Amino acid sequence: MCEPHTFDTHLFINLLTYSGFSVEQAEALAKALVTLLDNDLATKSDILAIQTEIDKVKAEVEKIRLEFDAKISSSEATLRKQMIGGLSAALMSLVQLESKPPPPKKSYSCPIPGCTKLFIETRGGWDSHVASFKMHPKWKPDITDGDERKKLFREEFP
Repeated sequence: MCEPHTFDTHLFINLLTYSGFSVEQAEALAKALVTLLDNDLATKSDILAIQTEIDKVKAEVEKIRLEFDAKISSSEATLRKQMIGGLSAALMSLVQLESKPPPPKKSYSCPIPGCTKLFIETRGGWDSHVASFKMHPKWKPDITDGDERKKLFREEFP
């Protein structure tokens, strides 16, 4: 990755000795500097190559992100369709339930011949109706007491 650097060690040693370093010190520093330059420093081309690799990785990450976003959008759309379909089916079921006519109410007709009175869902009020001489003047006309009429009614129509 690293290219050899052009470094004038002779000039470097001369500058150091001129400044007061011994020849041994100047040579040791020059050797250390050459090692450093040859092994540990990146060149401009090294940096450009790394930048190119980084750009490739960024492009791949962006491609994966776009694919992921597309899959998420597709999944969301599918989920929305399924939810709408389910809600529609539930609403249709409710509408069908609401549109069905209620079951017929049970009715009871007065069993005394000639009476057309209907009692819906319950026989509530049955006793007072049967006890009324006015409602049934032809049934047991000789009995006018309401309690006696109720008693006879229960015996005749159990």
